[in-house]
Amino acid sequence: MEPEHIPDDALKKEWELIKASHTEPRFFESLYHKHYNQVFRFVYSRTRIKELAADITADVFLKALVNLKKYNFQGTPFIAWLIRIALNEVAQYYRKSAKARVVAIDNTNMTFFLKEIDSQPQAENLELVAKLMEHLDMEEVGLLELRIFEARPFKEIGDILGITENNAKVKFYRIIDKLKKIYQDNYHG
Repeated sequence: MEPEHIPDDALKKEWELIKASHTEPRFFESLYHKHYNQVFRFVYSRTRIKELAADITADVFLKALVNLKKYNFQGTPFIAWLIRIALNEVAQYYRKSAKARVVAIDNTNMTFFLKEIDSQPQAENLELVAKLMEHLDMEEVGLLELRIFEARPFKEIGDILGITENNAKVKFYRIIDKLKKIYQDNYHG
């Protein structure tokens, strides 16, 4: 599908590579090299195992290449589509393996997260964060990761999840409200 308007030169160049890759998969190599590190880091932050992250990243690019003709340019960077595939591949790995989901949290992110839940948190408590996260499904955890732990803007989150920026905000704040209630009901002394 040919887009009506391509906003900038970088997106236009990327779209040209994508179209060329439809008939000549060798053009996909440029897209692979351009986005590999970002996809790998994204997957690694969710697995913390280099070999596993490399395997999942390879699966992401294989699925992207196989399904490239289904890619519908909507004015967003190609990386958003790749990250969406990566999210699905990571979720599939955890579903199949029944292993505990990894969420990377540093002190800055933990403080920000706890302040979202309680304006005056009692302490920076990693155990509390883990307990709160247990009340969320994979989709909710993924959205929190994108917003809080990776500090992505709502526009980018919307692009990755295939929803509008406003919908990303609404979903995020619903999750925060849910966690505030759980916190107040169960953990706030």
